[in-house]
Amino acid sequence: MSLFFTARHRAVRSRAAGALSLHPPTHPGTPECEGWRGRWLAETAGTPGGEPKFPRALRNCALALLALAAMEAASLAATIPTGADPQPYRDYATNNFQGTLMWERFTVPGVGTSTNSAAFLGFYNVLDQSGNVTLVGKAETAGHNLASFLATYNPGEYTISLGTGDNYLTNPGIVLTVNRTVVHPGYNINDTNNTPDIADLEFDPAPLLSLGMFHNLAIGKGVAGTVGTHAGFGVLRDPSTGTSIVTGDAMAWNAVVLNSPIVGADEYLDATNWSSHSPNNPALPGQGSNRDSGGPVGQFQPDGSFTLWGITKGGTGTGDVGTTSYTDLTGW
Repeated sequence: MSLFFTARHRAVRSRAAGALSLHPPTHPGTPECEGWRGRWLAETAGTPGGEPKFPRALRNCALALLALAAMEAASLAATIPTGADPQPYRDYATNNFQGTLMWERFTVPGVGTSTNSAAFLGFYNVLDQSGNVTLVGKAETAGHNLASFLATYNPGEYTISLGTGDNYLTNPGIVLTVNRTVVHPGYNINDTNNTPDIADLEFDPAPLLSLGMFHNLAIGKGVAGTVGTHAGFGVLRDPSTGTSIVTGDAMAWNAVVLNSPIVGADEYLDATNWSSHSPNNPALPGQGSNRDSGGPVGQFQPDGSFTLWGITKGGTGTGDVGTTSYTDLTGW
């Protein structure tokens, strides 16, 4: 049985990702901003001497807008070579990342959602606060996918979910509720290149255990000059126009591990690269884009298993050359 359900729909959502407007009265999806001016006047009406004060209503609106903006901007779908057919990239993910790639979604009711990528790690025995051993499912995503939201919202104001399907819009698969989230304690959102940009996601494994097809991923390190494979749910970027389209599809691509470390980064950060000018390009080359953050990068072994090197962090480049950075999981 495949977790990427076979009854798939290839309808493409042609919504281009756009910048958010910080104009509270007209911005959709933020009820905190509705009528903020009236509530401000009501708050200041009883202030001695009519002295203005920072309006709580406007503050709540600003927080909602900032979080929503982060939801849209957080993370980096694949940018593929100019003129390349995206379908083989979709097939590559569907056929090879069952049980490894998941979509991850942070939802704030009344505000919005942010959907990114995650790597399923496996099942682990965890000692709880009462001293009992509990089996949990674990996934890993990028710390920057969650850090700003967790700092803005209190528990109970949001939900985090994971899905096993290969299109989070039309074929979400089995949807799991995350019941514990731990951003790496060393992660610093203001110094992402030098701190471990990763977060653990724990969930009840019962919906997956009965399928009997998951195995805990081996962790390894990418070697310079070798080919690695990324997978994620990022937007599809057209390098010729710069347009990004949200399709919801899982996509996978290949790239070569860089020979030298990234300038200004420490042992936590590695990268892969491809260039149309290189004679050594792998098949299906590409780089990360918006919403690929948190996805797995690693290498398939001769027996078909996947060794996880790290968690995708970001991508930069054009349709002719590109780099995808990732957090090396052997560095912490």
